[in-house]
Amino acid sequence: MTDTLVIYYSFTGNSKKVAEYVKDKLNADILELEPKIPFSDDYDTVVEE
Repeated sequence: MTDTLVIYYSFTGNSKKVAEYVKDKLNADILELEPKIPFSDDYDTVVEE
């Protein structure tokens, strides 16, 4: 266990890749946020919400 935690949410997977890179560079723990109610798969619908 480390003193650093990388917390992220990734709609398309891009943020996940960046978060994992940062985790590796900092030797940190990582936590993915998951919405209680899943977002639509359609990006435009998500933006409207």
